[in-house]
Amino acid sequence: MKLDPHKSDDVILSVLKPHYSDEKLAQMLSLGYGHNDEIAARLTKAALKKWLGERKSADDVFDFVLKQHGEFVFESRDLDTWVSYVMMLDKVDPYKTMFKVLQKRFDKSKLNSMVSYAIKNSRTKELGWKLNQEIWLSESMTAETVFYRLRLDRDRITLFTHPKLTMWISHVTKLDKKKADELMLAVLQPLYSKKQLTKLISAAKKVDETKEFATRLEKQLLRSQGK
Repeated sequence: MKLDPHKSDDVILSVLKPHYSDEKLAQMLSLGYGHNDEIAARLTKAALKKWLGERKSADDVFDFVLKQHGEFVFESRDLDTWVSYVMMLDKVDPYKTMFKVLQKRFDKSKLNSMVSYAIKNSRTKELGWKLNQEIWLSESMTAETVFYRLRLDRDRITLFTHPKLTMWISHVTKLDKKKADELMLAVLQPLYSKKQLTKLISAAKKVDETKEFATRLEKQLLRSQGK
């Protein structure tokens, strides 16, 4: 009988599974990278699919693939496997789920240090910033605190084109979705005159990337002026 090439990885995995624990299987997949990346990637994909079917939690898969790395999880290639799984498992708020898993295993100081390292590494920079936002939210950091943490006050003239502006918008929106625009405007108003702020918003409305945010902020500004 000829093996269906589209299901061959699943078949190989089903043969291996009865003989190896999920932890051992994860170690085998990890060792496969560097020897035959293509096959390792295919089998990893099949393993993720199987774990998803078995309703393994983000905690379970973390223990399968990353537990042995301790505080050095962000330096491990196996991190990609876990992140991929959580993204498949939780399509609504995967980074919150990741943060909760990490929070159970590392104290506040250690986790902050690990996330800071991830931000400095080009391979994990984006993930690091996402987790950093979760840290801010867990500590209920205000719109103003995060604004200054991101040092957005240092680029007042080019604020709307600052690469970290979206992080601030995202944080404040998650902090209080209904009052997000009001909170952001309250941070900006003491930094700009009415004329300066109006000019910045007007310019930002002409740029596709900032048009939506600028329009919302303009409406909030008019409300604050009773218009």
